[in-house]
Amino acid sequence: MTGGRPIPNNRRDAILGEMVHLLWELHRDRASQSPKLGEIVAIRAAIMWPLESASPVDEASAEALVQSYGYELRYVPDALVTNHGPERLREYFGQRRRINAGHYWLKHACGYEPSTFDWRSVLVLALRRMSPRRPRRSLALGLAAVVEAAARFTGRMDLALGRSHTVWKMSESARPRLEEDAETPVGSVR
Repeated sequence: MTGGRPIPNNRRDAILGEMVHLLWELHRDRASQSPKLGEIVAIRAAIMWPLESASPVDEASAEALVQSYGYELRYVPDALVTNHGPERLREYFGQRRRINAGHYWLKHACGYEPSTFDWRSVLVLALRRMSPRRPRRSLALGLAAVVEAAARFTGRMDLALGRSHTVWKMSESARPRLEEDAETPVGSVR
């Protein structure tokens, strides 16, 4: 299974936009060490069986399936795809909560953890991005860490309480924008 590199087209001049960019930069950094694939993937058809219908995290579930058959995951950073993250904190938190609940579900159901679920490795990568010369970026990173910690906690509680995130509502502020409004069209692939 191979996966490309998502690049958000959110504006970086807003704190939440900077948080979205930093999240995907950390995903890229982590995927370069140990593949974590998402947004755009390619999978050998011969090994792709239907995913567990209860899975709220399809790409991570596909990773688990592919590795269970003894195949490898490969990150392809030159395969670029744009996306647009939430522009409202409530939606950003909801998305991170759903994804974390899904990762906890996947760990419980299949014994599999995506590489970004290893918080220690991600923390090391995040600390490397902190800089007194870039206080705004460091503030966004600190806020993103707080939101992520809260999302992991609530995601874990959702699993414990039996709350399902299998069907999820798309964030209204993350809907694709018209091309004339976007620097790069959402969903474009290079």
